[in-house]
Amino acid sequence: MIDINKKYGRLTPVRRVENKNGKQHWLFRCDCGTEKEIYSHRVEAGGSKSCGCYKVDMCGDLFRTHGGSTSKIYKVYKSMVQRCTDPNTVGWERYGGRGITCSWKTFEDFHKDMGDIPFAGATIDRIDNDKGYSKENCRWTTAKEQANNRRTNHMITYQGKTQSMMKWAEETGIKYRRLRKRIVLGWDLNRVFTEKPRIWGVAPATM
Repeated sequence: MIDINKKYGRLTPVRRVENKNGKQHWLFRCDCGTEKEIYSHRVEAGGSKSCGCYKVDMCGDLFRTHGGSTSKIYKVYKSMVQRCTDPNTVGWERYGGRGITCSWKTFEDFHKDMGDIPFAGATIDRIDNDKGYSKENCRWTTAKEQANNRRTNHMITYQGKTQSMMKWAEETGIKYRRLRKRIVLGWDLNRVFTEKPRIWGVAPATM
């Protein structure tokens, strides 16, 4: 049982909150200032000692020279590590929960390999979504390009070319929703890409 007068690593109990999935959760305040609801047994057992910042904060001097926790590049690194290591992080099941790891153990190593954020709005993207974060598998890209590379994005092979449904929509000029509907309906791919959309109220041309 959580002792509200006791500190657990960097975590200070604030109050008990509503159970989640039948498990007791508490709201904790971390030394970094973050408040987070965490499964109480994990805290008691020593599995959670912070909001997730503990592993990230082993970054040394580079963390400080880049503006600390307020810098964009550091936030990218922190979020990446949390997705891979902290089961309490939103979306963890799509990353650490399915074996995705981060090869960079320190912020220095990450920054050495990937450099500063190269342009406004750039995001860190894994080239192969079934592999972890590493120098070989990561790149800076736009949010749109990253969306095209998502694991959930349907890949279509047509006329010997394989690419995402989003990419096909851009290339052919067919609206994404129309393209997706045709695929879901089980249309032949040739029909999917060649049939013109029907314009209601206009009779089809006759010979």
